[in-house]
Amino acid sequence: MKKAIGLIIVVAFFTACGDLKVSSYLNQPPGKETGRYRAIEIYDFETDLPDVPEELLKRLPDEIANTLKSRKTRFQRVSREPIEDIPAANTVVLLGEIVDYESGRDIKFEEGAVKFGESSITVQIALVDKESGEEIASGQVNGFSSLGFFRSGIVAKELYKNLAEEIVKLITQNYK
Repeated sequence: MKKAIGLIIVVAFFTACGDLKVSSYLNQPPGKETGRYRAIEIYDFETDLPDVPEELLKRLPDEIANTLKSRKTRFQRVSREPIEDIPAANTVVLLGEIVDYESGRDIKFEEGAVKFGESSITVQIALVDKESGEEIASGQVNGFSSLGFFRSGIVAKELYKNLAEEIVKLITQNYK
């Protein structure tokens, strides 16, 4: 029992002291009416970077899909697979690419100081009309943690949740 209480205190300390921040912006706001889209397909994210955990490319889109499903939105269908029962003209596709990733394991030298344990991630997203292949909107989401990203730890789960929340916010705020 004492070990469980000690573990809870340690977890609470790290999550309270950790600095997990997420921000986003649209490069290209939607140029046309987005309200006609009744479905959204979300695929695994991609990257050309060598150090990005494979798990991130799948778990983040899963978290986005789950967050969208749990919210009341205009989307009748949210899927991680191709949607066949709603016309392509009424379906939008969410694509994502990890364009920057720094693990908390990296050691950096900045302004005469040694820094470690800080990590960051940048995700480029695009909403694409399924029928035409035309990009409707694009944006960028950035995440930063002073505790680092651990592959399956508490910080990683919180990071996925926060990044997904920010991406869903971008999608729903620009859904007119």
